[in-house]
Amino acid sequence: MRASKLLSTSEHERVAAAIAAAEFKTSAEVVVCISSRSGRYDRGEDLIGVVFALACVAGAWLAFQGAHDESWGVSLNLGLWAILGIFAAGFSLGAAVATFFPALSLFFSSRAEMRSNVHDRARIAFQDLGVRGTRAATGVLIYVSLLERTVSVVGDQAITDAIEQKTWDELRNTVIAGLGEGKASEGLCNAIEQAGVALAEHMPGSHDDTDELGNHLRIID
Repeated sequence: MRASKLLSTSEHERVAAAIAAAEFKTSAEVVVCISSRSGRYDRGEDLIGVVFALACVAGAWLAFQGAHDESWGVSLNLGLWAILGIFAAGFSLGAAVATFFPALSLFFSSRAEMRSNVHDRARIAFQDLGVRGTRAATGVLIYVSLLERTVSVVGDQAITDAIEQKTWDELRNTVIAGLGEGKASEGLCNAIEQAGVALAEHMPGSHDDTDELGNHLRIID
């Protein structure tokens, strides 16, 4: 699913309101980003292409090898070049199908690889979206990658020093549970509320706080 199709307009507004409510309690800046995918998984696409190619060769062999056309008197034995051609065509078709349906590639990818890709993309988004560089260096990014169904939370150094990883793990699990139940906006709002409570404990709000980054969702299709 594309990130831009995950939530309705009203759900976008609901998440933005949850961010505003969380930031009202803390001097930290919370940014939520939803990305369609974080990795290419070329190896998975190639493996699907190989499997498809082998299936095509096997099917052609069973269908034609040794067959005899009585009307033409032709024996349809497959030669080396025919087999190579079938393999190449099958590989190209299988890889194209895997590219069009990227979830197929995940069957040949480990969870560790997916988590690594999501974390790397989250670190890049943390920079590109301006979350690093807030006035008090208290920006935190909740990055959701839909293809991998994985969440990564990235915070500035002050946040990393103050809040245990366990807190972010619980927040991540809240978002993933919401996605799994088909309640993405509810999961996000609950996770944002959790973030607000944890951040307020260590970085309470003050009268001169300004909203530096805005509360709207960031979308990467």
